[in-house]
Amino acid sequence: MATATTVMEPNVKISATKLLINGQWVNSSSGKTFPTINPSTGEVITQVAEADAPDVDKAVSAARTAFDKGPWRNKLSASQRGNLLYKLAELIEKHADELAQLEALDNGKPYHVARAADLPLTIAALRADREGLRRARRVGRRAGRAGARIPRQHLPGSRTLRINRGRS
Repeated sequence: MATATTVMEPNVKISATKLLINGQWVNSSSGKTFPTINPSTGEVITQVAEADAPDVDKAVSAARTAFDKGPWRNKLSASQRGNLLYKLAELIEKHADELAQLEALDNGKPYHVARAADLPLTIAALRADREGLRRARRVGRRAGRAGARIPRQHLPGSRTLRINRGRS
């Protein structure tokens, strides 16, 4: 039996409509945009930049450079990276209402589902990953081998984080 749900009118401002490449919000190289549609109403939410091959190449190059030479690579310990994940979780928590509205608009899902399920699970995952990074160093050092297992108690359905050092 279907039940009616109250539709929440979003009051969130949409500001990120450009491409994020190398830490900068930029227009697409072609200047093209496309509409993003609210799937629950069919209405246009906004126009966003449409990436073409040159934009993708720039983004991939910037990501590769950040991965290979970024400040996190050799300067941040696992514990420090974990602290950054925790800060991200705190920011998501601080802006949860706005993010839930955006999630509801973009995916056509009810606001209360995004607010009560999606965001808390994301926050829990980031905090659990932070704990995994903090424990990885201790457990890996103590175990002295690749494949040490770390329990992930905060996430439903995810019991173990496997640490593989130097193996894929």
